[in-house]
Amino acid sequence: MIEIKSVGILNNVQLAQALTDMKLGNYKRGLQINFNVAKLKDGTKRIIHGILRSLCKTSCSLWLGFFGCGCAVL
Repeated sequence: MIEIKSVGILNNVQLAQALTDMKLGNYKRGLQINFNVAKLKDGTKRIIHGILRSLCKTSCSLWLGFFGCGCAVL
């Protein structure tokens, strides 16, 4: 699922909306793109939902809920 936004910052409300849409559509991976940033890579967030959570934990270098690779896993 790809979600396009143009907001100041991507916060937990937008993340919750994307996760709900992913759950309803039975999608495991998603991408949030915010065009209201100077660099597009700063406004891009990869979202993983469900079973792929364990895969991201093992491949990411940082476990803080939000990962160094840009993943948000909930």
